[in-house]
Amino acid sequence: MIMLLVIALIVLGPQRLPKIARRAGEISREVRAIALDFRQGIEREVEAIEKPLKEVKDDVAGPLSQIRDDLRSASQDVQSGLAWEGPRTPTGPQPEDAADDLDRIEAGEDLLDGDEVTE
Repeated sequence: MIMLLVIALIVLGPQRLPKIARRAGEISREVRAIALDFRQGIEREVEAIEKPLKEVKDDVAGPLSQIRDDLRSASQDVQSGLAWEGPRTPTGPQPEDAADDLDRIEAGEDLLDGDEVTE
């Protein structure tokens, strides 16, 4: 920084350097003011767009939440009303046959020929 000041003093001279520094400060202030105005204008525009969008979001969020809750409730009602009995096949043993076979095994019957098993 000091090096730049020394070079500027040599190139511009001691009479012109303060005037140029003052003008550079004025330009810097003007650029900052323009940037601030630009930023504030953008913020106003974004706020003008965000406000209606937020209102629409709030208007839609309530009914959507209610629909989601209703669907969950209906899904739970359907799930609690269903009892899975196993897959159904067009031919062959069915799930309820397995329960009958288990009762017969516990009773000591031989499932292959219908005779009782003796131990």
